[in-house]
Amino acid sequence: MPIMRVQDLAKELRLARGRHCTAAILAALALVLPLAAPVRAAPPTTVPELTLPAALMLMPDIPTTRSTGVWYADYALAERVYGVGDIAGMTDPRITRFFQSLVGLRPGPETGVSALTRGRWRQVYGYDLFKITSAIYTDGAGAPRQPFGVDVGRLDTAYIAHVLATAGYTRSAVADDRFLVRAPALYSGLPNAAMNAVALGAHRVVAGALPADVITTSLRLQSRSGTLGQDRGYRALASALGPVQGAYLAANVPPWPFKAQQGGHRGPRLHAFRLYAVAYQEPRPGRRFMEIALDYGRGSDARADASTLRARLLHESLPVYGVPWTRLISAASISVQGTVLVIRLRLARSTPPTLWQDAVVEGDLSILSS
Repeated sequence: MPIMRVQDLAKELRLARGRHCTAAILAALALVLPLAAPVRAAPPTTVPELTLPAALMLMPDIPTTRSTGVWYADYALAERVYGVGDIAGMTDPRITRFFQSLVGLRPGPETGVSALTRGRWRQVYGYDLFKITSAIYTDGAGAPRQPFGVDVGRLDTAYIAHVLATAGYTRSAVADDRFLVRAPALYSGLPNAAMNAVALGAHRVVAGALPADVITTSLRLQSRSGTLGQDRGYRALASALGPVQGAYLAANVPPWPFKAQQGGHRGPRLHAFRLYAVAYQEPRPGRRFMEIALDYGRGSDARADASTLRARLLHESLPVYGVPWTRLISAASISVQGTVLVIRLRLARSTPPTLWQDAVVEGDLSILSS
């Protein structure tokens, strides 16, 4: 491995200490594998795929999903941008470009990203990240966390049920979904504890560390009631962001998610906003954007804060990177859509694509503190 590539890999792994380890796995694989030339896009196939508004209709509206937040990823969109799709495994000649397309995203533990090599996750659970087109999940509450999420894609749920039953899962049902539970349950600090309970619908997997979370999610998405997608504020955020490869959405509630700016802010305080989102968009390879959306409930408050946030971007830093925002971005725009204020930042070429998720995980969006 060339010296420069080893140094780049070491840098990614150091950064991984401040964010979810699965993001670091994708970054490391994209760096270590040989560089691949662009390839012609594969013929399109019809498979289930979730836009952000549709994904929010699958997550229950409960205190955990609001305070801890939810992570969304559109893997199919990311793969189309890079001209890859329908990749079955690590031996595909397009594998490097596949990982390059996903390096800015944050797969949940239920995707099997931690055990992709040699198909280990698929052997045990019947599917893995290569079969998923889009997903939404939460890290869950508690210490250690109790994650749960929903994945859709090219999923043979009858085969998944067979694999899990063969592995000793107990079978039952939640309304129209197959429901399988592992006994004894794995300690929730382990990556594969996210598969302690599984509910299976058409081309859809609901998986989590706690059976109660999986049952709640399965029932609510089947009944189309009590989900985040039915909240007007979440719908407004999703509409304002538009098509994105990745996003994080949460309520602005205690414990407050934003660290205070060291030395305080200059200028006016921000008005109170109820919900916020941080998103990642890459409309073509290498052209990367980070978006921040705030739902105030009142358009006048959103418009009043536009100039304040513009000034903070010019004069303040992102603590996790220790550099001013102006060095991390090459362009910025702020707009207001109804009750939602949207900050759109074009990332500089030298800025890691994981900036948006690093800022969320570290609570370092101090520009949003009051």
